[in-house]
Amino acid sequence: MAIVLCWAYTGDVFMELNEEQFDELVQRRDDTAGALKMELAADVLHTSTFRLRLFHQVQDSMEKLATEKAACLAWLILRQPCQTKDEFIELPDEQRLEPPMRLTLVILGLCPADAQEDGAFLAACRAGDAREVARRVLEPRDPNVANEDEGALHLAARFNHVEVLRLLLDARASCDQTTSNWGETALILAARRGFVESARCLLKSGATRDHARTDRGATALHYAAGGGHLEFVILLVEHQASVDLEMTGLSAGMTAAHVASAAGRVEVLRWLLQNGATKALSPTPMSGLHMAADCSRLEVAHLLVEHLVGHRATLDGTMACGETALHLAAASGSVDIVRLLLDSGASHDAKTVAGFTPWHFASHRGHIEAARVLRAWSQKKAGWTLCCAKRARTA
Repeated sequence: MAIVLCWAYTGDVFMELNEEQFDELVQRRDDTAGALKMELAADVLHTSTFRLRLFHQVQDSMEKLATEKAACLAWLILRQPCQTKDEFIELPDEQRLEPPMRLTLVILGLCPADAQEDGAFLAACRAGDAREVARRVLEPRDPNVANEDEGALHLAARFNHVEVLRLLLDARASCDQTTSNWGETALILAARRGFVESARCLLKSGATRDHARTDRGATALHYAAGGGHLEFVILLVEHQASVDLEMTGLSAGMTAAHVASAAGRVEVLRWLLQNGATKALSPTPMSGLHMAADCSRLEVAHLLVEHLVGHRATLDGTMACGETALHLAAASGSVDIVRLLLDSGASHDAKTVAGFTPWHFASHRGHIEAARVLRAWSQKKAGWTLCCAKRARTA
């Protein structure tokens, strides 16, 4: 056999690699001890490479290990001196393997929780001190350590410390660990600020792309869209994030396109519409056009009106109480959006369930200019109707 691996605790052989298998390992990775540890961690032991130690074992060491097991394990695991330590030579990750070799494997347990040490670990993650973080995960310390609010991975993602993030993920930190206050994952924290490289690391490690916050059901896509982070939005959708996933709670029914509409993120909204977002075009519970009108987002309103008119869709879709986008534009005093909607064919006299027109909304809110525009449009339409009626009678 090219490589024989034994458990340090019992001396039993648990894995053997023949020459062909060793050659395959070299082709997949390389011929170093670090490559063998990565292979074992990922495909056999399902643990972190930081917890693995490989020792080169001399030919007769197993017989001595049987009689001096306690002392030898004390050196292997606790690094305490013992008379048999010379029989085991720890292999650094860069050490090339030269078959045939007999190796001993040790899987280290995680360091016990310690408030002071855990606090120092979190401080290193927050500061982006990759060297200190690497030292601590090699101890090995639990990568999922957290304070009362958030964990190590959250801090690395929040401040875009990509190297620290990679170290924590290599140490098998949980991608979907949530903060205690808002229930946010590291991916959501990265989405808030548009940290694309951090997101790539998290998604590659299996982060749940549609994981929602606990308080209102917003996902990373909602936050990226609201922040105008187009590259982040594209990355999430490429990783199969749901374009039309709706929020819950007080924001029930809101998709990423709704959020982009309210925040005035025109390029993000355009990309979402081009890539399958459709729910924001529905007036129930509230369309993107309603949100643009309500939030006075003129550029967004232009984009949505152009999209709706181009698809021969109505501009007079109503919410639960009968409000059209023009009602909300009038209520917010958005004169430019009022003119845009009127010029594009929106009904100036559409009534809510209670019988109120957009003019009533503008007047009630004290938006004099919007009310004047609506009144003038109403009079213009009335005059045009009267003129048509006279021509019909004379004909």
